[in-house]
Amino acid sequence: MLNQAREIWPMVVTDFRPEKYIEEKVSLADDYSLTGKLINGYEYLGAYTSVKNWQEMYLGMIELIIEDNPQVLIHQVNKTENGMQYYFDNHRSKPKYKKIYDGIFVNTNTSTRTKMMGLRQLFELYEIDENELTFVLKTSEENGDVNLKNKTQLKATSRSI
Repeated sequence: MLNQAREIWPMVVTDFRPEKYIEEKVSLADDYSLTGKLINGYEYLGAYTSVKNWQEMYLGMIELIIEDNPQVLIHQVNKTENGMQYYFDNHRSKPKYKKIYDGIFVNTNTSTRTKMMGLRQLFELYEIDENELTFVLKTSEENGDVNLKNKTQLKATSRSI
């Protein structure tokens, strides 16, 4: 009976190989727009941290950077001419500012682009190379509905042309 089944349903032979998973990584130093991109995690000084969203990454990175020497940022936010005031302040000037250390509040109500600008200023202040921070982005398949919606819009546009 087994031989008869093999005759009816022969084993399929194929040379198909699934595509390898390729992570999309972008450094803070790269001139790349992260607007609309979703984040899986980030690598800083070789250590990977998984996150749910850009805000979690932003706050986590700020805390990592200032933990060894918060006085550098405290000194900056207490200056009369604080050029980083939109990102960091010494008091909760708006409801969306979050306290991350005594005397340091972070504006959390910002776009992804603005968060990157804030991190760049912080890296410059602490003299850290921007290449030390790499973002691991979600791939097209992981973005799910976001990309599906974009593909649907693309199909609808191409049909109307």
